[in-house]
Amino acid sequence: MPDTPVQRGYSIAALLAVVYFARFSGLLETPCPGGAFQSLFGSTLNDGTVFCAFAFALVILILLDGLSLPHGLAVASRLFGLGIVTLFCASVYYASDGRGMLTLPLLLLLIKAWLPVVWGIVEPWWLLGDPVPTAPSAPPARKQTVRWVMPVDVPTPGRLPAPLVMTEAPPEPAEVSAHKKRF
Repeated sequence: MPDTPVQRGYSIAALLAVVYFARFSGLLETPCPGGAFQSLFGSTLNDGTVFCAFAFALVILILLDGLSLPHGLAVASRLFGLGIVTLFCASVYYASDGRGMLTLPLLLLLIKAWLPVVWGIVEPWWLLGDPVPTAPSAPPARKQTVRWVMPVDVPTPGRLPAPLVMTEAPPEPAEVSAHKKRF
């Protein structure tokens, strides 16, 4: 399970990429004949191949975000991830626009995938000015003091109190209080 917001954004985008890959690769009924669209350079790309590449790249980004990288490399990784997620969102928009697949829930899902990645870029610079938290220092050493405690008055074997034996009648209250005072 992802444990950072950036990984959650990548995970949402990766899940959507797998769904679009299944939709456009022919695993499900394709929404358009041939399942292809014209790219910017005039070459025809299969949508399924494009979304498969996005799914693979997003899984790599999830794994890369889980590593403990130096600060500069982690920010560069997240900038690259922001570029991939932005291209992915644009591809989903372009592939869904004329086919009746671009709906409000899909747009909200794309925003939910894109915003955590943007926050992953903003957060390091936001926290950059904060000092690095240091380990808490040990409390000041207390002066060693010795407390003298009087030992408890324990009866010695020769001075054991007389056992309390119940007779037929209960003892008088004065006798009970006198017995208590002896202890």
